[in-house]
Amino acid sequence: SYPVNTITGFLFSLLPIGGDVVWRVNLHAAFFQAATVVVFYVLVVSLFSLSKQRLPKDRIGLFLCAFAGSLFLAFSLIFWEYALKFEVFPLNNFYVVLLLLLSGKVYTISDQGKKRLLLYLVAFVLGLAITHHQTSVLIIPSLFVMLSKEVRSLLQVFFQTIRAFFIGEKKAEQRGSYR
Repeated sequence: SYPVNTITGFLFSLLPIGGDVVWRVNLHAAFFQAATVVVFYVLVVSLFSLSKQRLPKDRIGLFLCAFAGSLFLAFSLIFWEYALKFEVFPLNNFYVVLLLLLSGKVYTISDQGKKRLLLYLVAFVLGLAITHHQTSVLIIPSLFVMLSKEVRSLLQVFFQTIRAFFIGEKKAEQRGSYR
């Protein structure tokens, strides 16, 4: 069972549009496949912007490449097929592309507060993705590579917190606070 897919499918079945319930639930697949194409377009644009090579001054070539790539994705046979019926793959595709986009944004942001907030968002979306479909686990190594610097700082904060907890517990035990 796929609980996230079931819940979002149920929410789509409640929409006050269209004909029968089956049409509205199938709209779920079309919506998430379309959202995946849009997020993929933004991902490709942001990846080109990160490129070390010189970009055209008008940047029209960049947008055309991203647009062409998005169209190739949207009209590929398997992708199109899963946009027509309620399945788990449209939501899985959306989560994976969204995770790649958010990880790229974390890489480019210099403000530590916004970066930490984005890292929490990446963790939240990754949690949703993993609870939705088990193949989302396969993106974790690439996320770890993309976010290695930030993950290292978060792990340092985590271990400092754990150490502070045990030091505090040891001091409390020495004072006799537990008795």
